[in-house]
Amino acid sequence: MNTTIAEKIILVADDDTDDQEMISDSFRDIDSGCRVEVVSNGQMAIERIQNKALPKPCLVVLDLNMPVLDGMETLSRIRSTGDFDDVPIVVFTTSSSKESRKQSLTLGALDYIVKPNDYNGLMEVTAKMMQYCR
Repeated sequence: MNTTIAEKIILVADDDTDDQEMISDSFRDIDSGCRVEVVSNGQMAIERIQNKALPKPCLVVLDLNMPVLDGMETLSRIRSTGDFDDVPIVVFTTSSSKESRKQSLTLGALDYIVKPNDYNGLMEVTAKMMQYCR
C-alpha cells in the first residue's frame, strides 16, 4: 500500500474532452516522463485520490464546472480529510470570478488559474503547474 506521492502523476478532473486532451498533451510536452490521469467529474477524482492501491498524484488539477460533483465541492472534500494536505491542488477554470478564486484558495487550492485561449498560453501555465509537483 503506497501512501507516498508518486513521481509525476498528474490527476486532471475536467469534463470537457477537448480540454482534457490539450492539458494532457501540454503536460507531456513539458515533461515526457509524467503520467496524466484524466477523470470527468469530481466524484471520480475523489475516488481516484482515495484509492490506496494507487500512488498519490504529485498534482491535482480541478475544473470548477463539472457534473456529479463540481470542482469547489471536490476541493472541499479532498481537503477536509487532511490525508491529502501534501498534494497540491490547482483550480484550472474558465471562470475569472474573484469570488471563485478567493473561495478556492480559502478551501486549500495552491493556485487558481484561468484557462488560456491558446496553446502557447497553456504551455506557460502548464510549466508553472508542473513546478508544484513535489
